Amino acid sequence: MNHDQAIETEATARYLLDDLTSEENDAFEEHYFDCTVCAEDVKFDRSVGAAYVFVRSGSTWRQEAFIKSSNSGENDWFGSRLTISGDGNTLAIPSQLEDSDAKGINGDQNNDRATEAGAVYVFTRSGTTWSQLAYVKAANNEAFDEFGSSVALSRDGRTMLVGARAEDSAAKGVNGNQSDNSADEAGAAYVFAISSSSAATASR
Repeated sequence: MNHDQAIETEATARYLLDDLTSEENDAFEEHYFDCTVCAEDVKFDRSVGAAYVFVRSGSTWRQEAFIKSSNSGENDWFGSRLTISGDGNTLAIPSQLEDSDAKGINGDQNNDRATEAGAVYVFTRSGTTWSQLAYVKAANNEAFDEFGSSVALSRDGRTMLVGARAEDSAAKGVNGNQSDNSADEAGAAYVFAISSSSAATASR
């Protein structure tokens, strides 16, 4: 991997997210040790994150909103993945490396007791104004689960699916034993129902 390839494949960001294949990871590390630019990127990376909403009128685009999480923190990777509903009025933005040990909906955001547990922030639009509707965590939130490693919304924005790629339960099917931790990084998905005033877990 050369420097141009590292930029083209967003290798530095994906390396920090542990999102490279084993072959890509080896190639990047080989390049990284010989590239002062990439080494500086990794060393000084803060990766708080943000999202920007743009709307189009005719052929003209304008920025409608600059969005940050309600508990912005270094290395949370807010906005590294996101999804918007088909009607354009609901936005779900993960911070898959967010560190709070809160569980469920709108819990305590102001601690860092669960490293890289992950969170998802739901925003809704009224007119041209965006506001945060919910701060969403897994019901069995734990460190290093990376809740928010994937996210999807239904067209009307009323159903949200969130992946936690490193969740450790050996449960099978729907609504199994969430407290089990016997299958390292098995992964899980969580379904949430979203209303105009809140979000609630439907199934896991």
